[in-house]
Amino acid sequence: MTRRLSFFAVATLAVSAGAATELLDVAAVERPGTRWVEISYAWPLERLSRVAPGDSAWIAMEASRDGGESWDLPVISVAGDVGHVAVGPGRILWYMGADIPVGRMNPWTIRVLLSDGPSIPDGIEMIQVPAGDFAMGTDQGDRQEGPSHVVHLDAYWIDRFETTNRAFQRFVQDTGLETLAEREGRSVIYRDGGYHTIEGASWWRPSGPGSDLSGRLDHPVVQIAWDEADAYCRWAGKRLPTEAEWERAARGTDQRTYPWGEAGSHTPLARANAGARNCCHESAHDGYLNTAPVGSFPQGASPVGAHDMAGNVWEWTGDHFDPNFYSVSPRRNPKGAASGEERVLRGGSWISYSFMLRTAYRGHHTPDTRHNYSGFRCARDDR
Repeated sequence: MTRRLSFFAVATLAVSAGAATELLDVAAVERPGTRWVEISYAWPLERLSRVAPGDSAWIAMEASRDGGESWDLPVISVAGDVGHVAVGPGRILWYMGADIPVGRMNPWTIRVLLSDGPSIPDGIEMIQVPAGDFAMGTDQGDRQEGPSHVVHLDAYWIDRFETTNRAFQRFVQDTGLETLAEREGRSVIYRDGGYHTIEGASWWRPSGPGSDLSGRLDHPVVQIAWDEADAYCRWAGKRLPTEAEWERAARGTDQRTYPWGEAGSHTPLARANAGARNCCHESAHDGYLNTAPVGSFPQGASPVGAHDMAGNVWEWTGDHFDPNFYSVSPRRNPKGAASGEERVLRGGSWISYSFMLRTAYRGHHTPDTRHNYSGFRCARDDR
């Protein structure tokens, strides 16, 4: 017997869309004996009445297991009229069997989202960082962190939070991108103090088979290679931050050791999702053994108001890594070395100890590297 599933239509999300409109006749039907779901929807008549040749919009889909209180079930394995589509009646095919474990699938609700631009979720705020000088690097850390040098940056914007699974899910629904981990069928996880190559690990199976994103859509996306981080930022109309932009947003202009000041991360007031006191092991002293929802440590925010600049996940930047670059760095708007085999990551992660959480610490990996503790945030020029 064909089963008709619950649904929910939502008003447009795009700030440029003007008055709210709703999709009509949203319906979902599960194919008998399978975990495939067919979703159909119609466009508002007032929108259809003013369609011009080539008119299009963006459609995204989400699912809930609590009647719409939170939309925390992954919707990744979709095809059809989702993403950037022509205006008109739509049909989406969703293989929920790939995305949601059997025990978490019922009861549940879906919603279909309409926007006039790329369907970036609500809450993806950016912070404007004003133009000015700051002292980058340090003479008190690793050799590659110095010399300390004054840099001038033009004004720019940076994401308040790390890119989440929810945001990356919207990107994948729109573009159909298959990550390097998915193409190669494996990725690396860090567990019990060591690295493990796990078959089937990817951004939506962050720890391999048996793991999934249910209830974790507001955690930072992980298992992302550099090219994929770069592609997401471009899709969102942004770019990866330069290393200098990242450090300025993390430490302000007073050369502070950590985004919040000088105290380390292991204090009665947890300021970051970090590892054990010594390198490098998981620790739940801050309430999270693995990743935490972005913004979970507001007391650790940077001077400009950026969250999780220390801990949670390492963050890709746009720069090539050169251990000696600071000695030859231009004073205005440096963008790193012209070339190199590695890219810079910043900020430390949930397995990092205090030394790696410092605002001047420079991580680096080859662009194809991906782990269950590295992700990214985006920036853009001031305009």
